[in-house]
Amino acid sequence: MGGVLDGVRVLDVTAYAQGALASALLADLGADVVKVEPPGEGDPSRAITAVWETTQVVERNGHTHGLAFEFFNRNKRGVAIDLKRAEGREVLGRMVAGADVLVHNYREATMRSLGLAYAELQPRNPALVYVWSSATGRGVEDDSGGFDITGLARSGLLDPLGTLGDETDVEPIYPTGAYGDVMGATITAFAALAGLFHRAETGEGQAILTSQLGALTWLQYNNFTTYLATGQRPRRTARRAQANPLFNWYRCSDGRWMCLGSFRSDRHWDLLCAALGLLELVDDPRFATAAARAEHRGELIGRLDAIFATAPRDEWMTRLSAAGLIVAPIRTVEEASRDDGLWENGYLKELDHDLLGPVTYGVFPAEFGASPVSLRRRAPLLAEDDDQVLAEYGYNRAEVAALRLGGVIGPGPTRSSR
Repeated sequence: MGGVLDGVRVLDVTAYAQGALASALLADLGADVVKVEPPGEGDPSRAITAVWETTQVVERNGHTHGLAFEFFNRNKRGVAIDLKRAEGREVLGRMVAGADVLVHNYREATMRSLGLAYAELQPRNPALVYVWSSATGRGVEDDSGGFDITGLARSGLLDPLGTLGDETDVEPIYPTGAYGDVMGATITAFAALAGLFHRAETGEGQAILTSQLGALTWLQYNNFTTYLATGQRPRRTARRAQANPLFNWYRCSDGRWMCLGSFRSDRHWDLLCAALGLLELVDDPRFATAAARAEHRGELIGRLDAIFATAPRDEWMTRLSAAGLIVAPIRTVEEASRDDGLWENGYLKELDHDLLGPVTYGVFPAEFGASPVSLRRRAPLLAEDDDQVLAEYGYNRAEVAALRLGGVIGPGPTRSSR
């Protein structure tokens, strides 16, 4: 069975993460995505060796491979085209004429200078869905560019993640994981799908603009709408000060943490007391209602801390789950990666990489009964698919050879593949 986007042609003219991840999601859904890189060094993400003090390079079977580029560009074929040259832009123009979607994340001024803005490409293919995955969208700073950390900072997301303290002594905390890039990519892929739906209904393409700033604003919709309605900023709340002690996390005797998830705590208060052997607290006026528990939160959290410290996490998880309570372990990535659900649901998939052996990828996390998500191929080596792709877009062997000889396509002088 093919994917839901089987037969859709996507041109990926991106660098680094956000745009590349967006087209990777489309590729997971079956789209034929061609990654377009400059000859020489290719996409700069190929050169990433470490992020957040974590290595991004793996060496296996005599091959050194960059993980960032690999994971951003799974399921794609790759070509190297010098878009600074008129001949290279003509190659891309011919590809655009036969494509369904183009995704880029360069600055608008850069695309205009190359003659690759929507206004220049639309006449070649009026049905083209042209998606610009930007840093900030339009505005005073629409050409400033950005990365994950600047998106998180500008959107206000770093502020509530800061350390506790008074307002003059708060140090923001940067959450590792490229959440801004991933969220920006998700919205970009969503927008591309909507553009394809519009084209299917009307026959017309369009230019679409997404941004990391917009995606992170949407991620924080509750913070923004609450603030604009009430004037209240999101608060950093210490664990010992949580108003709902049943919506909090606790350390167990083995040093591991677990969290309770009873948002409507009055429904679960008696269940928790029974599971913990604290039936005398069920009707205690200090704790009998959500309002009372909030007023006496410090005392109750202290009691719960002492109890949870008497047994290991797995024991508490078993006991509380059996009692009908909503609970979860606070896991490390190592622990979470062993969750059978990640594999049974297809959120993680393994590919027999021809250079590295078995490699695990995260893919589009949804199950389609008739058109499944697939992991079909590793990320391309630089210029790996030049001949095949250009032939599909109408170039004969002599033309491809001439372009390569002239340095318009091909890996270039500084590297031959990765």
